[in-house]
Amino acid sequence: QIALEAFDLCMRCVRWKTGLGRFGRAAVVGPETGWKTRLRDTSSGKTVWIGKVTFISPARPSVTSKQWETIAGALVAGEPPPVFVDLLFDAEMHIEAGDFRRAVIDAAVAAETYICTTVQSTLPAGLGDAARRLIDEGNIRPVMERLLPEALASLGEKGYKVPSDLQKIFDARNKIMHSGHVADLSKEKCNQYVASVRRLIADHLQ
Repeated sequence: QIALEAFDLCMRCVRWKTGLGRFGRAAVVGPETGWKTRLRDTSSGKTVWIGKVTFISPARPSVTSKQWETIAGALVAGEPPPVFVDLLFDAEMHIEAGDFRRAVIDAAVAAETYICTTVQSTLPAGLGDAARRLIDEGNIRPVMERLLPEALASLGEKGYKVPSDLQKIFDARNKIMHSGHVADLSKEKCNQYVASVRRLIADHLQ
C-alpha cells in the first residue's frame, strides 16, 4: 500500500512539473475491435480483400533533466501538487474518455479552488475566520470578479481581467449539477474550458 501511494505521488508530481496531464494515466479504449473490413469467397472461405489497418501512436514531449530535478525537489520536500492541478488533469482525462459532464465539473472545481486559494493567500493575517469562511463557502463569482484581480495584483500580476470562458464554465457546471444536462456540450467546448483553466493556473504549471 505504501509503494502504491508513493508511485501515485510520483506520477502526480511528474504530471505537475511537466504539465503533461496524461503522463502515467491508463489508456482509454473504446468498444471498437480495431479490425478492418474483409471480404471472403463464400465457396472457398478464402479472404480476397482486407482493408488497411492504421496504428496511431501519439507523440509526447520528453521529460527534460531540469524537469526531473524539479520533480525530485518536490518529492524530497514532500510537496504534493496543488489540488487544482490534479483536478485540471482529471478534467483533461475525462475529455479524452468522452465524459464531458465530468470534465466540466472538474475544470470548474479546479478554477474555483485556485481562485479561493489565491485570494486566501493574500488576505491580511488579522482577518477573522468568519471572513475567510465567507470566501470559501460563498458564491464564487463575486470572489472571482472583485477579489481575484486585487489578489493577483498584490502578487505582481496587474491588470488581470476575468475571461468570459471562466463564467461559462461555472454556468455549465451549475446546469449539470442542477439538471444533469447541458444541451450544447461538446468536446471542442470542453477543450476550450480546460484551456481557459490552464491559463488561469499557468504559474503553477511548469
